Amino acid sequence: MMESVLLSCWLVDAEKAPEMRVARALSLLPSVYQGAIDTLQKFPSQGEELARKQQASSELIALYRKNRVEVVRKVKGGQVTDLATSVVFRDNKAAFSRNITQLAQAYLPDSPWLYPLLSGAAHSESWLLSGINTGTLEQSLNSIFMPLLAFGEAYARALCSYFGMDARPHLAANERRLKAMVLRAGTPASSAADKPTAFGDLGSGFIEEFVSQRQR
Repeated sequence: MMESVLLSCWLVDAEKAPEMRVARALSLLPSVYQGAIDTLQKFPSQGEELARKQQASSELIALYRKNRVEVVRKVKGGQVTDLATSVVFRDNKAAFSRNITQLAQAYLPDSPWLYPLLSGAAHSESWLLSGINTGTLEQSLNSIFMPLLAFGEAYARALCSYFGMDARPHLAANERRLKAMVLRAGTPASSAADKPTAFGDLGSGFIEEFVSQRQR
């Protein structure tokens, strides 16, 4: 989910020139072939599938070059390799590999905690998992809904900017949902005893630092 939203924002970034957006779009398919080739080369039994992917990649590169789109190959030890790394369209270069950390900083500036948190969960990092309490429904629900709101905000900003639309109504609705979650699940527990909500018991599931930031 996170990488899909960030990639969509990257593709339609209205602050970039149209030629750069085209270059980014053109980089997607050859990067898929290159990734498949890199992986299949590690499986000797997949020779036929590897050959098909290599043939498809070669045909795509030939089509690109016919239409004046340069495909850049990696140079190693002074020699050009078969590894394609990026495309160039009208002097605009788009690499196949993208730094998710940098994309998160660019398109999720209001949620700096989101990328390291989800990255820790995706990679089962002990520093994150050791702090999870088992059997708490509210924490599970919050961990799902909170990132979705942040992703929705980033996506709305990117698409509205691309189409020249006013994103404020969408962002305002998103902010109201977030505040509702904070008020329901982030109120100090001492004043919220025995008050269950859709997000668990009132007063549970949010760290105080986050609550205080959003309620100022």
